[in-house]
Parts: sequence; structure tokens; C-alpha cells
Amino acid sequence: MAERSQLSRLSTTQLSDGDKLMERISEERAHALRLKDKVKTVRKESLEQLQQLQFEMGDQARSHEIRVSEYERQLAYLRSRLNEKQQEAEQARVDTKRISQELDIMSRAATAENQKLKEQLQFIPERDSGSSNGH
Repeated sequence: MAERSQLSRLSTTQLSDGDKLMERISEERAHALRLKDKVKTVRKESLEQLQQLQFEMGDQARSHEIRVSEYERQLAYLRSRLNEKQQEAEQARVDTKRISQELDIMSRAATAENQKLKEQLQFIPERDSGSSNGH
């Protein structure tokens, strides 16, 4: 009988250990399910955040493209204006050179004309101021 009693206690202990093991497995399973749900929630939140970031980046990219396009348009306009001003400056330089040459020619001609007049005046006899009155 002692053997039976020992076997009974051993059986009871093993059943108790089995119950404890099943309870532990059940707790681990519940914990694993909670972790799985948490991972699922984190993934969902991460995906939503990623989608929001992608949307914001798309907006920023479009905004950047618009700004770049505007800057390129302004740059083209400014280059065009610079080209016009350079052409105007070149034309002004050409005109200034031409006018300077014309003034130089006119100055030489006037100097030559003055010289001729002086020479001609030297040959004209001076009149006596008393004789021109008739006295």
C-alpha cells in the first residue's frame, strides 16, 4: 500500500505540475497575443505616420518645384533684362564715340574756319574812324 500511496502522491504532484504548466502556457499564450496585438497597433500607427509623412513630403516637393520654377522664370527675366541693358550700354558707348568723333571734326573745322577768318581780316585795311564820318 505504501507504494500505492507514493504513486498516488506522485500522480497528484504530476497532475498539479501539469496544471501549473498548462496555466503557465496559457499565460504565455495570452501574453503573446497581447504582444501580437501591440505589434499590430504599432505597425498600423507607423503605417499611418509613414503615409502622413509621404503626403507632407509630396506637398513639400510640389511646393519646392513651384518655387524652383518661379526662381527659374525670374532668373530668365533678369538675364533678359541684363542682356537688354548690356546692349543699351554698348549702343550708348558706340553713340558716345561717334558723337565725340563728330565733335572733334566740328572743332577742327571751326578752328580752321577761325584761322581763315583771322587771315582774311589781316588783309582788310583798317579804316580810320574819322574818315568814315565824312569829315
